[in-house]
Amino acid sequence: MRITLLLISFFFVDGIKAQSICSQFFKLSCAEKTWTLTHLFKAKKAFRITTEARKQTNFIRQENQLDTFPHGGTLDAFRHSFWMARLTQHIGARAARSLGKAHERGNYRAFRKGKTEDGVLQDATAVEMDLYNNEQGIAIGKENSKISVDSLQSKVILAIKAGQLKTLKRSATGALTNCEGEVVPLQNRSKKDWKLPYCLIPSR
Repeated sequence: MRITLLLISFFFVDGIKAQSICSQFFKLSCAEKTWTLTHLFKAKKAFRITTEARKQTNFIRQENQLDTFPHGGTLDAFRHSFWMARLTQHIGARAARSLGKAHERGNYRAFRKGKTEDGVLQDATAVEMDLYNNEQGIAIGKENSKISVDSLQSKVILAIKAGQLKTLKRSATGALTNCEGEVVPLQNRSKKDWKLPYCLIPSR
């Protein structure tokens, strides 16, 4: 309750927005909550940019500019790198990077509890992919600190098509594979199977 009151008083927004902020806060992992409470002056911007990044990713998916895989594909790469680029523009590279790392720590804990993200259990290679793409997004944000959302979006898509980001390798039918192109079976995956033999490849 004290955290709720703290967030409401800090953001000082109307009731509906305050409810939304608090609702989103309690859905965060412990690592992300810690980041929020130690970056209160940047958390409001981060909340807005995170919402914006989700909307922009949905727009990209509807426009068929990239693939439609929410896990391990170019759309996933866009989501992470665009998010980090926008965060870097508004809260700086250091805070953006620490939030990205907090998110990935939360993914590991969620995996241990059997919780999914976008309907998929996370794994070590996907986290490696996300952290790599986060760094590319931070670099894009630093190099283009003043450009518009649309221009930044174009920069990220160009980087993806140039193979500067990472995705997970897939078969012709879209199944995730190892580096030899063999489909990785998931039927008997347990809570111990954090490291799966997926293969990172350039995003082109």
